[in-house]
Amino acid sequence: MDHERVNAMCLIEYPEWESASPPDLHDCVTEYPNIGAFYSAVAYGAAQLTEYLHGGVNQVDLFSAYYRNMPSLIVTDSGEVGFREVDLLIQAITEQGEGISRAREDIVYSFQNTATDNAPQLSHFEKFIKVRGNLPETYAVKPESDYSQDDQELLKRTSPACAMRWKRYSPERTPVISCG
Repeated sequence: MDHERVNAMCLIEYPEWESASPPDLHDCVTEYPNIGAFYSAVAYGAAQLTEYLHGGVNQVDLFSAYYRNMPSLIVTDSGEVGFREVDLLIQAITEQGEGISRAREDIVYSFQNTATDNAPQLSHFEKFIKVRGNLPETYAVKPESDYSQDDQELLKRTSPACAMRWKRYSPERTPVISCG
């Protein structure tokens, strides 16, 4: 990570954003003033649409190995019980920072990373602030048109998922979020 990206993450994770309650709802995720307001809207919408909530549908669990103090990181039930699972997941996300003001100093034990975090009690914002002061040297990403033969060979030997990530961050392929 470079300074620009760490600063962007600090803005995303900044814990002092004021959010309306109930949240101002928007049709497009990019219209929310911060990530905390977006999660407030998700929680609000889930509460309004609880009867339509169906557990076990279109879910992926990529993080349970990191949060072993949580009962589950997927919604398995429907209706009111499923809503409680949704609410717990949103709390787990927002209690780690995610643009919401927090009164407490440490992250709740159940919401702490149990696998790879040497400071699980700190919010994401606090972690990025620590990293920002001690960044390693970074290098600009080359445009794909400037790849050497060695770069092309490395790309062929890299796993498909990693290769797509590499290409996705190429300056020639600026990510665009569309709301249309």
